[in-house]
Amino acid sequence: MAKQTLTNITPTTKLVLNAESVGLTPEQFFRLCRDNPELQFELTAQKEIIIMSPTGSETGWRNGEITRHLGNWAERDGTVLVFD
Repeated sequence: MAKQTLTNITPTTKLVLNAESVGLTPEQFFRLCRDNPELQFELTAQKEIIIMSPTGSETGWRNGEITRHLGNWAERDGTVLVFD
């Protein structure tokens, strides 16, 4: 089957799928995530699968700034590691 991509996804778009009746196991959810690395999935306690849109440039910049400041602090402190 040809791979299809989601189009017209904006930084504020999210798609919510009700998977409660499917009985999705943690292993199946892991495989779903592994098989679709270009998508960001979340599984809620209500068994909803949320497909998050890609990060936009402003959010990406803010996340980068947070990581930079945290990394600078960690380097000065010398007792912790920082990961993105």
